[in-house]
Amino acid sequence: MFNPFSIPEIEAFAYAPVFLLFLLIPLIVYLLFHFPKLFSPSFRYPTSHVAAAAKIDASPASDASFAKLLKHRLSARFIIRQLSLLSTALAAFLLITALARPYGTAIYENLAEGIDIYIVLDMSGSMRAYDLTQGEIQDLLDRNAPVRNRFEIATKELYEFVKTRQKQCHEPQSAPRCDRVGMVSFAKNAFLEFPLTTDYHRILTILAQRRLGDIDGSESCIGDAIARAVAGLRHSSAKSKVIVLFSDGAQRGGRSSIAQAVEAAKLYDVSIYPILVGSTEQALINTGSPERWALKKVDFPANWPALEFIAQSTHAAAFKAKDQAALKQQLHQILNAYETAPQNDSWDVNHADLSLYFVFWAFVCLCFSFILCFAFVKPYP
Repeated sequence: MFNPFSIPEIEAFAYAPVFLLFLLIPLIVYLLFHFPKLFSPSFRYPTSHVAAAAKIDASPASDASFAKLLKHRLSARFIIRQLSLLSTALAAFLLITALARPYGTAIYENLAEGIDIYIVLDMSGSMRAYDLTQGEIQDLLDRNAPVRNRFEIATKELYEFVKTRQKQCHEPQSAPRCDRVGMVSFAKNAFLEFPLTTDYHRILTILAQRRLGDIDGSESCIGDAIARAVAGLRHSSAKSKVIVLFSDGAQRGGRSSIAQAVEAAKLYDVSIYPILVGSTEQALINTGSPERWALKKVDFPANWPALEFIAQSTHAAAFKAKDQAALKQQLHQILNAYETAPQNDSWDVNHADLSLYFVFWAFVCLCFSFILCFAFVKPYP
């Protein structure tokens, strides 16, 4: 819902040269003060008293002229006329800004319904493995096709997941489906990336910036990460609370075991949908550079049974990232079947054209100027 009282964050202007029109405002003001009849034959700006003030001397007559000028400037008619001119100038400023087509961040009141979802992303060292044969990798390199490791596959699927939720939120409906999304990333430790929000643009920006190596990847504390996400959902007022886990399922280190984290999730009625990224066979890693590959076999087996245990224990389902058809259709269908609740305490952050804000307030300023001129100050003698 459009909220004219929110303050937009302008990122850039599509037509910045339009601001050259601001040079016309001083010219219009000059002409209005010195040649008022160019704008309206019946309009008289009271310059006679100003001219008389320039000729003031110490005579009693000049004292009378000064008193007359002071009385005029303190009159309600004069003050209201100045407010009218100021309001018109402000409207011109806002309209020129609207013509420059500002775009950026606009905050709208979110009256939609949805569920609360926490994304948990594995960033451990095993996620740099490639679940392909040397021949498959060489074939992709020869065709200049992207060769994605587990982490890149996970972020790609996660990006598509968030885009789908974003598309649902912006559908033209009386009560669109807007799920709040939070995110936890983990390796040796679990970190809160952002709490529950409907700012999908910022979520996608953070996902695009994440790289393996941003955090210590020597271990993989899946239990700690799930517990961290459950803590973020513990005080949620949503009727349905879900965690979507992107991982190869290998638990190495951490203070909480997977079983302990699952018990915490069951305590707060949180369903966990794991998505397996990887295979149970030996994988490859690139020990060379992106230009000159040097492949090495490593033992980073994915733990599918652990992910199935997580899903079954929380009355959910587990998926495999390589099964994209099931992932894109069944998972979203399952999440959409959950009972929703009004998200009245949240805000939808939209990144789009902000011209409407400036046009709205320019119209308000013009109406205010019109009321002042024609209701309080007569434009004719």
